[in-house]
Amino acid sequence: MPSRVAKIPEVPAYVDGVSNLRGMIIPIINLRSLFSLNRKPYDEDTRTIVVNVGTRTIGCTVDSVLRVMRVPADNIQPAPDSVNGTGRRFIAGFTRVEEELFVLLDADQLLEPSNLHQVHQASIQFEKES
Repeated sequence: MPSRVAKIPEVPAYVDGVSNLRGMIIPIINLRSLFSLNRKPYDEDTRTIVVNVGTRTIGCTVDSVLRVMRVPADNIQPAPDSVNGTGRRFIAGFTRVEEELFVLLDADQLLEPSNLHQVHQASIQFEKES
């Protein structure tokens, strides 16, 4: 778990700042803000998950973590043809666990630094259309 987050100036609103993770400085992305959702105050459930994206390590602030699962590759179904648009490339597939359906996000695509602005803009557009 990263130590406290240091704010840095002139970064997009979805970047909480940077943190020290075992001697490595990593950016911390607030997923609520990235997806154009209202921020909520940090509480005892708030977590920072650490994701390796290519050769980069990125921290993601999330509301909570309920469970961690391993999904066998043969249990992942591709997105149906009706799921189209630019957002499709950020979806790795879908899986069902018991009666729950999960959308599996492609973290490599979603959190690639060169894609972050596009992800944020797409979520703003989605919010306007909803």
